[in-house]
Amino acid sequence: MSNNDVGRQRQPLQHSQQLEVERSSQQMKKPRLTVSFSGAGHLIAYHLGVSKSLLNHQDFCNRIKSVSGSSSGAIAAAIVTQIPHRLDEYSDRFLKERGKAFEHFRALMEEEKDRSRVKDGPNLLVCATRSSDGSPQLFPFTAPYPDQERLFDVIRASCQIPASFHPLDLFAKNPMTYEGEGIEIDGTLYVDGGVSGVFPPARLHDQEQSHRILVTPIAVTLTETTKEYLSTLICPHKGAPSMWSRFFTTRDGIAIEPSVSNIQSLVPASGMTSSEALEDWYLRGMDDGERQLDVLMDTEFDAHES
Repeated sequence: MSNNDVGRQRQPLQHSQQLEVERSSQQMKKPRLTVSFSGAGHLIAYHLGVSKSLLNHQDFCNRIKSVSGSSSGAIAAAIVTQIPHRLDEYSDRFLKERGKAFEHFRALMEEEKDRSRVKDGPNLLVCATRSSDGSPQLFPFTAPYPDQERLFDVIRASCQIPASFHPLDLFAKNPMTYEGEGIEIDGTLYVDGGVSGVFPPARLHDQEQSHRILVTPIAVTLTETTKEYLSTLICPHKGAPSMWSRFFTTRDGIAIEPSVSNIQSLVPASGMTSSEALEDWYLRGMDDGERQLDVLMDTEFDAHES
């Protein structure tokens, strides 16, 4: 065999290797993903539906580096990061009993205590509000085996609505304080994570390289102050922003629409609803999640093609 023949045989291999390098390069260009679940009350059902859609897209899941949550959103975040394989079972229990979100989570976690887990899953960040100054505090839990009792305590704190809380506190110009209220962690009192902001931050050292997926069962709009980083918002359809949005903007720059959808969500969020209604919210979350993830995939594909 001549040297020319050898060279011709090697070319396909070299070309194949080049294609593989290009694919790897394109994969590396895709931003890392973070997910933030807002507080939701019993509308954690919506979060569970979105979580189902996320887990159905394994290519996205492999790129998620951290998942954060406040209040009942912290429970959803913990399920996605700690026991994603039990999501369907958890959802069935919650929808059937119309509540006991924390109790069901704790029971499943204790069942999984001595079982092997995925070692390279996303990190969990639970957001609670420091009672003394109203500032958000992120509690990190690294996969796959966090301190369970500490995790339970932090989630309980993140779900602890202060007795003196009023819904208008969310729109106050300055952080609200709740002295003497909450659950003590490391010598400091903490209350509901949703009090200090709608979406908990998902901490990364290079946030400019990340894409945030923000999830809430409330129809909201991102203002200019929240568009510093790339974001995909998963929430119920809200239509065009109304003139009243600016009057209902939280300290962290989230405009909450005074819409019929948001008013209707108040009853199921409080727990005064049926299993069928909660299941509707679950399905809505799954549909909204699938739709927005499809948009995100199309956007990334177009970016790589251009």
